[in-house]
Amino acid sequence: MKTGKLYLIPVKLGLEGRISDIPQHTIDVAIELKSFFVEREKSARAALKEFGLKTSQSDIELFDIGKHGQQQGFDEQLMRCFSGEDLGLLSEAGAPAVADPGSRVVSEAQAMGVEVVPLVGPSSILMALMASGMNGQNFAFQGYVPIQKNERRSFLKRLQSFIERDDQTQILIETPYRVQNLLEELSSHLSPKIQVCLAMNLGLPNEKIEKRSAADWKGEKLREKKPLAVFVIGH
Repeated sequence: MKTGKLYLIPVKLGLEGRISDIPQHTIDVAIELKSFFVEREKSARAALKEFGLKTSQSDIELFDIGKHGQQQGFDEQLMRCFSGEDLGLLSEAGAPAVADPGSRVVSEAQAMGVEVVPLVGPSSILMALMASGMNGQNFAFQGYVPIQKNERRSFLKRLQSFIERDDQTQILIETPYRVQNLLEELSSHLSPKIQVCLAMNLGLPNEKIEKRSAADWKGEKLREKKPLAVFVIGH
């Protein structure tokens, strides 16, 4: 019997993103599937509808991997692959399993011996790195900055040491309502000559990418209060 696969399916970077950013091959694979791991049902169904899903929405099965599904394992659903069923993993935005709870599903699939197939699509993290002009040969994605003020300061100083010692570009993300605060902290706590690239709302109509020295960001007030942002810092 043919064994099923777990397909990792990127989606647009936001509701106003371009469906043209999703390669046709990715869409062709997605619309043939009937069962998906998803972070939020509403946005997942909207993405599948825009893909042109062949199966009726009422016949689609969605497995919750968000807040309500984090306490459970996914071996029962993944076992379907050994009966020949292909499954999909949808990101909430962009590429699945990168800064995304879908990594747990992929980890379980790998441990069980399920074949994992990553499909092509947008990634705000890589897009921001590409646009920054910083070292793309040596970089680290650090995820979210710690919430506590003292921990944040120590964290940023540690990242600066990676930049200065190893010329390693550092990539950060932050929740939209903390973007302004993080920008202020970067301008205050980093060496003035460290470069900070702020990539906001990538893939959306109001996309904006700007690179300045930490010193030159000081006092900057963003027009948009809650942007979707990726920070790239380095030389």
